[in-house]
Amino acid sequence: LTHRDSHEHPEALEPGVAYEVCIKLDDIGYRVPAGHRLRIAVSTAYWPLIWPSPTNAPVTLHLANSSLMVPKLPAEAEAVEPFGPATSAEPLRETMIRSGSNERVASYDMATNTHTVEILADFGIAAELVDRSRADRAVRQAMLKDDSLGGQLNLKFADLPPSRKLRIKLEIDTNPPGGSKWDQRFHDFPTDFSVLVQDLPSNFALKLHALLCRPFIKGRDWFDLLWYLRKGTLPNLGLLQNALQQVGPFAERDVAVNAEWLQRALLEKIQSLDWEETVRDVEPFLSAMERRSLAVWGEPLFTERVQQLCGRVSR
Repeated sequence: LTHRDSHEHPEALEPGVAYEVCIKLDDIGYRVPAGHRLRIAVSTAYWPLIWPSPTNAPVTLHLANSSLMVPKLPAEAEAVEPFGPATSAEPLRETMIRSGSNERVASYDMATNTHTVEILADFGIAAELVDRSRADRAVRQAMLKDDSLGGQLNLKFADLPPSRKLRIKLEIDTNPPGGSKWDQRFHDFPTDFSVLVQDLPSNFALKLHALLCRPFIKGRDWFDLLWYLRKGTLPNLGLLQNALQQVGPFAERDVAVNAEWLQRALLEKIQSLDWEETVRDVEPFLSAMERRSLAVWGEPLFTERVQQLCGRVSR
Protein backbone atom coordinates (compact mmCIF):
# COMPACT_ATOMS: atom_id res chain seq x y z
CA LEU A 1 0.00 0.00 0.00
CA THR A 2 2.95 2.34 0.42
CA HIS A 3 3.22 2.08 -3.40
CA ARG A 4 -0.39 3.17 -3.92
CA ASP A 5 0.58 6.34 -5.81
CA SER A 6 4.09 5.56 -7.07
CA HIS A 7 6.56 2.69 -7.13
CA GLU A 8 9.39 5.17 -7.45
CA HIS A 9 8.40 7.26 -4.40
CA PRO A 10 6.56 5.06 -1.85
CA GLU A 11 4.79 6.89 0.99
CA ALA A 12 4.11 5.59 4.47
CA LEU A 13 0.55 5.16 5.71
CA GLU A 14 -0.83 7.00 8.74
CA PRO A 15 -2.57 4.64 11.19
CA GLY A 16 -6.31 5.25 11.56
CA VAL A 17 -6.64 7.18 8.31
CA ALA A 18 -8.84 5.82 5.49
CA TYR A 19 -7.25 5.67 2.07
CA GLU A 20 -8.87 5.20 -1.31
CA VAL A 21 -6.72 2.78 -3.32
CA CYS A 22 -7.19 1.54 -6.90
CA ILE A 23 -5.40 -1.73 -7.62
CA LYS A 24 -5.16 -3.02 -11.19
CA LEU A 25 -5.28 -6.80 -11.39
CA ASP A 26 -3.64 -8.91 -14.09
CA ASP A 27 -5.58 -9.21 -17.33
CA ILE A 28 -7.11 -12.54 -18.30
CA GLY A 29 -9.78 -13.71 -20.73
CA TYR A 30 -12.35 -15.90 -18.98
CA ARG A 31 -16.01 -16.71 -19.54
CA VAL A 32 -17.78 -16.84 -16.16
CA PRO A 33 -20.57 -19.45 -16.22
CA ALA A 34 -23.98 -18.37 -14.97
CA GLY A 35 -24.36 -18.80 -11.21
CA HIS A 36 -20.63 -18.67 -10.52
CA ARG A 37 -19.06 -16.07 -8.24
CA LEU A 38 -15.69 -14.32 -8.17
CA ARG A 39 -13.61 -14.31 -5.00
CA ILE A 40 -11.04 -11.69 -4.04
CA ALA A 41 -8.33 -12.61 -1.52
CA VAL A 42 -6.55 -9.75 0.26
CA SER A 43 -3.38 -10.34 2.26
CA THR A 44 -0.85 -8.08 3.97
CA ALA A 45 2.03 -10.45 3.11
CA TYR A 46 3.21 -12.52 0.17
CA TRP A 47 6.25 -14.27 1.59
CA PRO A 48 8.64 -15.38 0.13
CA LEU A 49 7.86 -13.60 -3.16
CA ILE A 50 7.66 -10.19 -1.43
CA TRP A 51 9.72 -9.28 1.64
CA PRO A 52 7.42 -9.01 4.66
CA SER A 53 6.82 -5.88 6.69
CA PRO A 54 9.00 -5.66 9.83
CA THR A 55 5.88 -5.28 12.00
CA ASN A 56 2.34 -6.59 11.94
CA ALA A 57 0.10 -4.27 9.94
CA PRO A 58 -3.66 -4.89 10.39
CA VAL A 59 -5.77 -3.55 7.53
CA THR A 60 -9.51 -2.78 7.66
CA LEU A 61 -11.51 -2.97 4.43
CA HIS A 62 -14.58 -0.73 4.11
CA LEU A 63 -16.64 -3.10 1.99
CA ALA A 64 -19.57 -0.71 1.65
CA ASN A 65 -17.34 1.67 -0.29
CA SER A 66 -15.46 -1.01 -2.23
CA SER A 67 -16.14 -2.33 -5.69
CA LEU A 68 -14.73 -4.67 -8.32
CA MET A 69 -14.78 -3.39 -11.89
CA VAL A 70 -14.67 -6.20 -14.43
CA PRO A 71 -14.44 -5.42 -18.18
CA LYS A 72 -17.12 -7.03 -20.30
CA LEU A 73 -17.31 -7.89 -23.97
CA PRO A 74 -19.66 -5.70 -25.98
CA ALA A 75 -23.07 -7.20 -26.80
CA GLU A 76 -22.21 -7.83 -30.44
CA ALA A 77 -19.31 -10.04 -29.33
CA GLU A 78 -21.49 -12.37 -27.27
CA ALA A 79 -22.26 -14.49 -30.33
CA VAL A 80 -18.59 -15.30 -30.88
CA GLU A 81 -18.08 -19.03 -30.72
CA PRO A 82 -15.74 -20.10 -27.92
CA PHE A 83 -12.45 -21.71 -28.77
CA GLY A 84 -12.41 -25.48 -28.91
CA PRO A 85 -10.03 -27.66 -26.90
CA ALA A 86 -6.39 -26.69 -27.31
CA THR A 87 -4.34 -28.84 -29.68
CA SER A 88 -0.68 -29.64 -29.15
CA ALA A 89 2.00 -32.08 -30.21
CA GLU A 90 2.43 -35.38 -28.43
CA PRO A 91 4.34 -34.73 -25.21
CA LEU A 92 8.01 -35.65 -25.18
CA ARG A 93 9.02 -38.82 -23.43
CA GLU A 94 10.83 -37.90 -20.26
CA THR A 95 12.39 -39.77 -17.37
CA MET A 96 12.30 -38.04 -14.00
CA ILE A 97 15.83 -38.29 -12.59
CA ARG A 98 15.02 -36.44 -9.40
CA SER A 99 11.68 -35.00 -8.26
CA GLY A 100 11.56 -31.44 -7.04
CA SER A 101 11.34 -30.49 -3.38
CA ASN A 102 11.17 -27.41 -1.17
CA GLU A 103 12.74 -27.00 2.24
CA ARG A 104 12.27 -24.06 4.60
CA VAL A 105 14.11 -24.00 7.90
CA ALA A 106 13.49 -21.21 10.41
CA SER A 107 15.99 -20.63 13.21
CA TYR A 108 16.43 -18.09 16.01
CA ASP A 109 19.78 -17.02 17.44
CA MET A 110 19.15 -15.92 21.04
CA ALA A 111 22.63 -14.40 21.35
CA THR A 112 22.12 -11.97 18.48
CA ASN A 113 18.29 -11.87 18.52
CA THR A 114 18.33 -12.86 14.85
CA HIS A 115 15.66 -14.80 13.02
CA THR A 116 16.89 -16.71 9.95
CA VAL A 117 14.86 -18.48 7.28
CA GLU A 118 16.75 -20.80 4.91
CA ILE A 119 14.96 -21.76 1.70
CA LEU A 120 16.19 -24.54 -0.58
CA ALA A 121 14.17 -24.86 -3.78
CA ASP A 122 15.10 -27.99 -5.75
CA PHE A 123 13.18 -28.00 -9.04
CA GLY A 124 14.20 -31.56 -9.87
CA ILE A 125 15.63 -32.76 -13.17
CA ALA A 126 13.85 -34.47 -16.04
CA ALA A 127 15.78 -36.24 -18.80
CA GLU A 128 14.69 -36.53 -22.40
CA LEU A 129 16.74 -38.65 -24.81
CA VAL A 130 16.45 -37.47 -28.42
CA ASP A 131 17.44 -39.86 -31.20
CA ARG A 132 20.02 -38.18 -33.43
CA SER A 133 20.47 -41.12 -35.77
CA ARG A 134 20.08 -38.96 -38.87
CA ALA A 135 23.04 -36.88 -37.71
CA ASP A 136 25.18 -39.94 -37.08
CA ARG A 137 27.02 -39.77 -40.38
CA ALA A 138 28.82 -36.56 -39.43
CA VAL A 139 29.46 -37.91 -35.96
CA ARG A 140 30.92 -41.12 -37.36
CA GLN A 141 33.23 -39.24 -39.69
CA ALA A 142 34.40 -36.99 -36.89
CA MET A 143 35.03 -39.96 -34.62
CA LEU A 144 36.40 -42.10 -37.48
CA LYS A 145 34.04 -44.86 -36.39
CA ASP A 146 31.22 -46.62 -38.22
CA ASP A 147 29.59 -48.15 -35.15
CA SER A 148 29.11 -45.15 -32.89
CA LEU A 149 25.73 -44.14 -31.52
CA GLY A 150 24.63 -40.52 -31.58
CA GLY A 151 22.16 -39.03 -29.18
CA GLN A 152 21.23 -35.89 -27.33
CA LEU A 153 20.30 -35.75 -23.66
CA ASN A 154 18.11 -32.80 -22.73
CA LEU A 155 18.01 -31.93 -19.03
CA LYS A 156 15.62 -29.36 -17.66
CA PHE A 157 14.36 -28.21 -14.29
CA ALA A 158 11.06 -29.96 -13.86
CA ASP A 159 9.11 -26.82 -12.90
CA LEU A 160 10.59 -24.48 -15.51
CA PRO A 161 9.40 -23.81 -19.08
CA PRO A 162 10.43 -26.37 -21.75
CA SER A 163 12.66 -23.74 -23.38
CA ARG A 164 14.99 -23.84 -20.37
CA LYS A 165 17.00 -26.97 -21.16
CA LEU A 166 20.59 -28.10 -20.86
CA ARG A 167 21.51 -30.03 -24.03
CA ILE A 168 24.26 -32.64 -23.79
CA LYS A 169 25.45 -34.31 -26.98
CA LEU A 170 26.13 -38.01 -26.54
CA GLU A 171 28.57 -39.97 -28.69
CA ILE A 172 28.87 -43.61 -27.74
CA ASP A 173 31.57 -45.80 -29.28
CA THR A 174 30.17 -49.33 -29.18
CA ASN A 175 33.50 -50.90 -30.15
CA PRO A 176 36.30 -48.80 -28.62
CA PRO A 177 39.96 -49.73 -29.11
CA GLY A 178 41.57 -51.50 -26.17
CA GLY A 179 44.18 -50.03 -23.88
CA SER A 180 42.42 -46.99 -22.46
CA LYS A 181 43.12 -45.94 -18.87
CA TRP A 182 40.65 -44.33 -16.50
CA ASP A 183 40.54 -41.85 -13.62
CA GLN A 184 37.93 -41.50 -10.89
CA ARG A 185 36.89 -37.91 -10.17
CA PHE A 186 34.73 -36.66 -7.31
CA HIS A 187 32.26 -33.78 -7.38
CA ASP A 188 30.03 -32.23 -4.74
CA PHE A 189 27.09 -30.68 -6.60
CA PRO A 190 24.21 -31.26 -6.13
CA THR A 191 25.60 -33.89 -3.73
CA ASP A 192 28.81 -35.91 -3.46
CA PHE A 193 29.28 -38.32 -6.38
CA SER A 194 32.03 -39.85 -8.50
CA VAL A 195 32.56 -39.94 -12.26
CA LEU A 196 34.79 -42.37 -14.16
CA VAL A 197 36.60 -40.49 -16.93
CA GLN A 198 39.24 -41.36 -19.48
CA ASP A 199 42.67 -40.19 -18.32
CA LEU A 200 44.55 -37.48 -20.21
CA PRO A 201 47.20 -39.76 -21.80
CA SER A 202 44.44 -41.95 -23.29
CA ASN A 203 42.46 -38.93 -24.38
CA PHE A 204 45.60 -37.49 -25.98
CA ALA A 205 46.20 -40.77 -27.84
CA LEU A 206 42.75 -40.61 -29.45
CA LYS A 207 43.31 -36.97 -30.36
CA LEU A 208 46.53 -38.01 -32.15
CA HIS A 209 44.57 -40.74 -33.90
CA ALA A 210 42.15 -38.09 -35.17
CA LEU A 211 45.02 -35.82 -36.24
CA LEU A 212 46.66 -38.57 -38.26
CA CYS A 213 43.53 -40.15 -39.76
CA ARG A 214 40.94 -37.43 -40.23
CA PRO A 215 40.34 -37.00 -43.99
CA PHE A 216 39.58 -33.28 -43.71
CA ILE A 217 41.08 -30.25 -41.99
CA LYS A 218 39.85 -29.52 -38.50
CA GLY A 219 41.76 -26.68 -36.89
CA ARG A 220 40.49 -27.50 -33.41
CA ASP A 221 42.47 -30.75 -33.50
CA TRP A 222 45.68 -28.77 -33.70
CA PHE A 223 44.52 -26.31 -31.05
CA ASP A 224 43.88 -29.32 -28.79
CA LEU A 225 47.35 -30.70 -29.57
CA LEU A 226 48.94 -27.51 -28.22
CA TRP A 227 46.69 -27.73 -25.14
CA TYR A 228 47.90 -31.27 -24.32
CA LEU A 229 51.51 -30.21 -24.87
CA ARG A 230 51.14 -27.26 -22.49
CA LYS A 231 49.78 -29.72 -19.92
CA GLY A 232 52.91 -31.84 -20.33
CA THR A 233 50.76 -34.87 -21.20
CA LEU A 234 52.39 -37.89 -22.86
CA PRO A 235 50.15 -40.06 -25.07
CA ASN A 236 49.09 -43.61 -24.29
CA LEU A 237 50.98 -45.26 -27.18
CA GLY A 238 49.37 -48.66 -26.69
CA LEU A 239 45.90 -47.20 -27.11
CA LEU A 240 47.06 -45.15 -30.12
CA GLN A 241 48.40 -48.27 -31.82
CA ASN A 242 45.17 -50.19 -31.19
CA ALA A 243 43.11 -47.30 -32.57
CA LEU A 244 45.29 -47.03 -35.69
CA GLN A 245 44.96 -50.75 -36.37
CA GLN A 246 41.19 -50.67 -35.88
CA VAL A 247 40.15 -47.87 -38.25
CA GLY A 248 41.72 -45.31 -40.56
CA PRO A 249 44.37 -45.29 -43.30
CA PHE A 250 46.87 -47.21 -41.10
CA ALA A 251 44.51 -50.12 -40.42
CA GLU A 252 45.96 -52.22 -43.23
CA ARG A 253 49.57 -51.57 -42.25
CA ASP A 254 51.72 -53.32 -39.69
CA VAL A 255 52.40 -50.24 -37.55
CA ALA A 256 54.60 -50.35 -34.45
CA VAL A 257 53.93 -47.08 -32.65
CA ASN A 258 56.96 -45.61 -30.88
CA ALA A 259 58.47 -42.14 -30.58
CA GLU A 260 60.30 -42.39 -33.91
CA TRP A 261 57.24 -43.55 -35.84
CA LEU A 262 55.00 -40.97 -34.18
CA GLN A 263 57.35 -38.09 -35.04
CA ARG A 264 57.64 -39.19 -38.65
CA ALA A 265 53.87 -39.60 -39.08
CA LEU A 266 53.03 -36.26 -37.44
CA LEU A 267 55.65 -34.35 -39.43
CA GLU A 268 54.31 -35.80 -42.68
CA LYS A 269 50.82 -34.67 -41.67
CA ILE A 270 52.07 -31.20 -40.74
CA GLN A 271 53.82 -30.80 -44.10
CA SER A 272 50.69 -31.83 -45.99
CA LEU A 273 48.33 -29.29 -44.43
CA ASP A 274 47.13 -25.98 -45.82
CA TRP A 275 47.83 -23.90 -42.74
CA GLU A 276 45.89 -20.87 -43.92
CA GLU A 277 42.79 -23.03 -44.19
CA THR A 278 43.54 -24.62 -40.81
CA VAL A 279 43.73 -21.18 -39.19
CA ARG A 280 40.47 -20.09 -40.81
CA ASP A 281 38.76 -23.24 -39.55
CA VAL A 282 39.71 -22.75 -35.89
CA GLU A 283 39.55 -18.95 -35.64
CA PRO A 284 35.77 -18.62 -35.01
CA PHE A 285 36.04 -20.83 -31.92
CA LEU A 286 38.78 -18.83 -30.18
CA SER A 287 38.71 -15.82 -27.90
CA ALA A 288 40.32 -12.55 -28.98
CA MET A 289 43.42 -13.33 -26.91
CA GLU A 290 43.74 -16.87 -28.28
CA ARG A 291 43.45 -15.61 -31.84
CA ARG A 292 46.70 -13.69 -31.44
CA SER A 293 48.61 -16.96 -31.30
CA LEU A 294 47.31 -17.90 -34.76
CA ALA A 295 49.86 -15.50 -36.25
CA VAL A 296 52.59 -18.08 -35.56
CA TRP A 297 50.60 -21.15 -36.58
CA GLY A 298 52.27 -23.06 -39.35
CA GLU A 299 54.78 -25.77 -40.17
CA PRO A 300 57.72 -24.33 -38.13
CA LEU A 301 55.71 -24.05 -34.87
CA PHE A 302 54.15 -27.50 -34.99
CA THR A 303 57.36 -29.16 -36.22
CA GLU A 304 59.18 -27.88 -33.15
CA ARG A 305 56.37 -28.86 -30.79
CA VAL A 306 56.19 -32.40 -32.24
CA GLN A 307 59.95 -32.85 -31.99
CA GLN A 308 59.83 -31.77 -28.34
CA LEU A 309 56.95 -34.17 -27.64
CA CYS A 310 58.62 -37.17 -29.28
CA GLY A 311 61.90 -36.40 -27.54
CA ARG A 312 60.07 -36.72 -24.20
CA VAL A 313 58.23 -39.87 -25.32
CA SER A 314 61.51 -41.63 -26.22
CA ARG A 315 63.05 -41.14 -22.79
